[in-house]
Amino acid sequence: ILDEFGEKMSLRVDLNRPDVGLGVEVRNDEAFVYSDVIDGAGGMPLGTQPRVVGLLSGGIDSAVACWMVMKRGCPVAPVYFDNTPFTDE
Repeated sequence: ILDEFGEKMSLRVDLNRPDVGLGVEVRNDEAFVYSDVIDGAGGMPLGTQPRVVGLLSGGIDSAVACWMVMKRGCPVAPVYFDNTPFTDE
């Protein structure tokens, strides 16, 4: 990168006190150069585990459970069900 752009843009490299940190990721025939890293939700990449069905009842606990399973890499097929005929509420 420095060989290609360094002389044209008057760039220098200072490994002790850099002004900007750059990252380079090479995949197949392409290179991606970046200066910022944005943290995601954490966990495993979505789709690395089998698909699951998440039962959503309208409460916060079922939505949180689906979110936690998604962080483990499982794609979630959400299914809403109304359980009021079977509960006291």
